Amino acid sequence: MFRRCLFLGESLQGIEGKIDKRVLIILLVFILSLSVGLLSCKKNEREKTFVSEDIKEEVLVRNPQFADAFYPGNPAQLKSMLESMFNKADVVSDENVAGIVVPHAGYMYSGLTAAYAFKSVGYKPDSVIIIGPSHRMPVSGAVLYPEGVWKTPLGDMKVDEKLNEEMMKASDYFHTDISPHEIEHSIEVQLPFIQYLWGDIPFVPVVVWRGDEKSAREMGDALVEAIKEDGRKILVVATADLSHYHPLTVADKLDHEAIRALESGDPMEIIRADNSGATEVDCAFALAAVGYYAQAVGAVNTEVLKWTTSAEASGDTSQVVGYLAMKWSK
Repeated sequence: MFRRCLFLGESLQGIEGKIDKRVLIILLVFILSLSVGLLSCKKNEREKTFVSEDIKEEVLVRNPQFADAFYPGNPAQLKSMLESMFNKADVVSDENVAGIVVPHAGYMYSGLTAAYAFKSVGYKPDSVIIIGPSHRMPVSGAVLYPEGVWKTPLGDMKVDEKLNEEMMKASDYFHTDISPHEIEHSIEVQLPFIQYLWGDIPFVPVVVWRGDEKSAREMGDALVEAIKEDGRKILVVATADLSHYHPLTVADKLDHEAIRALESGDPMEIIRADNSGATEVDCAFALAAVGYYAQAVGAVNTEVLKWTTSAEASGDTSQVVGYLAMKWSK
């Protein structure tokens, strides 16, 4: 049940309309608590791996938690799906992209939208920072995964420990903790897109909870400093879904208020809009922090590449989830 609901893009199409929302919340809490136990069977572990022919080293490994739920677990099927989505993404590549916004639902719902954003990047990054929400565990600050590799059906991606260190040096807002990453999907679902385009490049996974404008500025400043010190070509990705479980007409209004805020020129406007109820974003804080970073490095041009909802795939307009692809470029 839990995995099926996740694959439906977190929209719970056809279920929510039949259950009182208060009952649904209780049901979801129960299901999510069960899921933690179910997912623990694939928890992080240390594995022996060859550093050279003569040296073995223990490496922390995060196994894929959401393959066959959000995206195909079969490598051939996953590659075929990615190829199809990138072929359909009608977008011009831009060598001056500093950051992008991508959704994080099941691929059948939001995968094409994500492909638009990734395809807009007209260069191969040396590393990618991915900042997303912690859906299932409250966290303080910005939580990094400390080391090791993340496995996907397409191979292994190494955690960029050097960039991790630079970020923690730049601000104590960043710290490491494995726990929230074990049960979070928002970052995992981005990795196959990156691997398909650029291979197994290093990356930095970051999860956040809610934060205020001051914290978003602090996080944005730390990104600027860390990336400057690192000296490589770094892409910053903010992953967020927009409004949840509204009729399409309501979602349209809420989501375009989010777009207005993101295009306003004030990176903090998205937090204000979310706090006021004018819009709904499941990670407005990440959008504000990355928008602040982009503005600081001169990437002041925002462009919406695609907006859609789960209704495009399901045909159900009664309760939808909104998805956005956007870029910040110089």
